Amino acid sequence: MTQIESNIDEFILRLKNDAELENFAFTKAYSRNYVPNPIDKFVVAVNTLDTKIKKEFIGKSIGENIQGKIYETKVRLRVYAKTKDHASSLVEATYMLSKKIQSHDTENLIESISLTGISYDGAVKTVYRDIETIFCYCLCEGETA
Repeated sequence: MTQIESNIDEFILRLKNDAELENFAFTKAYSRNYVPNPIDKFVVAVNTLDTKIKKEFIGKSIGENIQGKIYETKVRLRVYAKTKDHASSLVEATYMLSKKIQSHDTENLIESISLTGISYDGAVKTVYRDIETIFCYCLCEGETA
């Protein structure tokens, strides 16, 4: 596991431990059976889509003897509605979750959050909506001022 993956996992753990999100079940998107059927909670399937270098630096950009890279990581949280719920409850749930994502970003790592339209998943017979989040991480070496 890379440092970036570890940071994403720690962030998702903060969301999991938020008492106001007890109606959400978080899981890795690549798990074989990540969406139960029927769904009795909002299921959030977390998937890291892409990581790329946004910027490289050496020297005085941040500190005297610092070098490193700033990485941009795109994370998709696919939120599945409870079975028999309507799209309106999914809209409310994803809006609340996106606000919670912002409030748990105490390190100011999130560059952007966007919500997609609502789609239908025939395999689990429910609607879902994606929250796409861009995180930026600086992995540095050297001394800070």
